[in-house]
Amino acid sequence: MCNTKTKLNLLVKGGFISVFFIPILPIKKDYTLNCDNCQKSIQKNSLNHIEKEKVINAFKSTEYKIPFLHFTGFLILLSVLSFAIYTGVEATKEEKIHIRNPEIGDLYRIKTPTGYTTFKVNKVLKDSVYVFINNMETTGYSGIDKININENYNELRSFSKPELLKMYDQNIIYQIDREILEP
Repeated sequence: MCNTKTKLNLLVKGGFISVFFIPILPIKKDYTLNCDNCQKSIQKNSLNHIEKEKVINAFKSTEYKIPFLHFTGFLILLSVLSFAIYTGVEATKEEKIHIRNPEIGDLYRIKTPTGYTTFKVNKVLKDSVYVFINNMETTGYSGIDKININENYNELRSFSKPELLKMYDQNIIYQIDREILEP
């Protein structure tokens, strides 16, 4: 090593965490010093106090800020998460309207003590709702579509509107599907 320290190159190193080549978050940046004269690396602790201050000030300057692109994946994830939350909130609002104003053909997805089943609205009166109860159950959410066939709806039962609302509030009715008919 030449020990001249007259002209030093500040090399800033940094990186980012990526998922499928999309940068998510930057990793802590660091720097190394190289001598222009002998091209050798200089240890940070070999600098005197004034030299260290100059290097640290240069390192913290705006020239070496973390690129905005290193945050793109995080912004994408934040956008997707915000959209999902917004969609969930809107769906819940819509379901509350559907439970208060039931219509013939509404499908109530029901959580039972042993699994999941469905009720299908058959008749709506001023204060009560008649539903066909699905006589089949499934062990998971995903099986509902397999048991939702007309042959499984045999028993007709009446519920008051407040009863249905209470079942919805207690998450026994966990989802309401309403077919939107085209005019």
